Amino acid sequence: MDEQSVTTTEVQIRKSLSYLPHLHRIVSCIAAGLGMSRKDVEETKKAVSEVCANSINAASDGQDGRLSIKLSTQGEYMMVEITDLCMNLDAVHDGGQSSGGNGHSGVLERIRHLMDSVELIAGDVGSTIRITKCARKSQQASPKPVPYLGVLGTTTLQS
Repeated sequence: MDEQSVTTTEVQIRKSLSYLPHLHRIVSCIAAGLGMSRKDVEETKKAVSEVCANSINAASDGQDGRLSIKLSTQGEYMMVEITDLCMNLDAVHDGGQSSGGNGHSGVLERIRHLMDSVELIAGDVGSTIRITKCARKSQQASPKPVPYLGVLGTTTLQS
């Protein structure tokens, strides 16, 4: 397999916590295929769960009841993009104060400790949180910058 080829898996789930175990299995399979350590696999699953659970718990009546999850790999990097059509980035940046305290800022703080990169992306409809993990970071002498895999054409806000 070409080291620079991009492999992408897309999943849509209903906003229900009952779907998270299925998502964990998908994340585990893809991460293990990259050669991630067990610790890195668990951290990635936890970060994905944090973002998804927060979006599920923050959903209110009348909102689109689905999350879109895109998992991409390139070389030694795994990127997960979680898109919520109802997520408001203004609420993320002000700690959720403008939308009744949806808790996204706390989630972002927790996943920054688990992942190598966290980005917020404002889309035309909804918003995306992109998280990236390097499978072989412990083997590198110095960390390399996380590459942009080029799968979204939106403006990014670096964390």
